[in-house]
Amino acid sequence: MSEQRRLSACRSVSSLLLFVLCLTSCGRFRGPEWVVQKAFKAFQENDSNGVNQLMSQQGLANAALYCGGAAINCLRQNYAGGGEAKEIAAKLISESGGSAKVELRTTWSAMNGERCQTYSLDKTDDGWRITFFDAPTLCAGQR
Repeated sequence: MSEQRRLSACRSVSSLLLFVLCLTSCGRFRGPEWVVQKAFKAFQENDSNGVNQLMSQQGLANAALYCGGAAINCLRQNYAGGGEAKEIAAKLISESGGSAKVELRTTWSAMNGERCQTYSLDKTDDGWRITFFDAPTLCAGQR
């Protein structure tokens, strides 16, 4: 293989690796399920700023209205007494235009049954952001 072809191949591979790296590390390219999982992980780590960064302006306003301040307070209220989260899974329910709904399913060490919580998200210039989330309930079939 000629030196020029080898350099060209290396540049192509480098460009592809850079593109993949950006897709895996640039939040704006992440899907709504990833945003919900990331927010929940921030909640588990008691990282209020991490949760807030994944909320839209409307989401932050909703948290202030319904939970007396930071969005993490809503999650604390939702899962008070639950113990440790044992299983966590996010599933895209719907996506249309710039809006999406994601279902978060969790099981807890101190709660019976699997909990389902629906998150509403909007796509912004900074990627997907949470606008609202319902209180968790027992998942269908467990009531």
